[in-house]
Amino acid sequence: MTNAADKRDVTHSRSIFQDVHSEGSQRQPQTSLAGVPDGDLLLAMARKDAQSHAAWEEFYRRHVEYLYFVCRGAFSTALGSHRVEDLVQDVLIRAYERARTFVLDQTLDADRQRRAVRAWLGKISANMVHDSFRDEPMVTFVDDEVLEAHSYETSTTYGEGEPVKPDRVRILNEAMQTLTEREQQVLRATAFWYQPGASQQRLPNRVMADLATDLKTSSANVRQIRVRSIAKVRNYFRRHFDDI
Repeated sequence: MTNAADKRDVTHSRSIFQDVHSEGSQRQPQTSLAGVPDGDLLLAMARKDAQSHAAWEEFYRRHVEYLYFVCRGAFSTALGSHRVEDLVQDVLIRAYERARTFVLDQTLDADRQRRAVRAWLGKISANMVHDSFRDEPMVTFVDDEVLEAHSYETSTTYGEGEPVKPDRVRILNEAMQTLTEREQQVLRATAFWYQPGASQQRLPNRVMADLATDLKTSSANVRQIRVRSIAKVRNYFRRHFDDI
């Protein structure tokens, strides 16, 4: 149940979000925490004391533009661009609420702390997007191993999973560049919903419908675009994978 303090936190977060986006990156932090590492900010946020709001305001300002850029690229097809800002706000509110769950490696310097925190924010973002479609009707695709390769790109974006071989990522990026813009859009939208090991892959029906509308085509043709793009990526891998 949400208490009065939690409601004040949400109201405060919305005010900061509006300030950041209305005034842009020229706005200077109003706190003295600009040089404090991310891990220490999260510890202060987790205490929920008199300093927590100041720590969270600095955390919010530090990451909001980066998170918006990443979420716009990753989720605008699934959500629509108008909902990306709402997602970013909700993710950063969630980060404040769950700051105590972030496990910090004390050996990391400030730069690596920031990378770890941004990977954590990316994971929250992806989970929230998946959750938002949980009760949606789904479209089923036949599984295809090429999307497992493509899922490496998502792993590097969010910092999840096993360490990725840089050459494998390079070949994937090169293969993606051989696709048309439409093919890339379809494959990226499909890959976000990819579940390794599942016998069938499922995409929310609404995402499929929105994708077809964006591309001014039918759902059946989206499937054909997907098949064509997968074949191109697979063939590129076959031609170049022996080089690494």
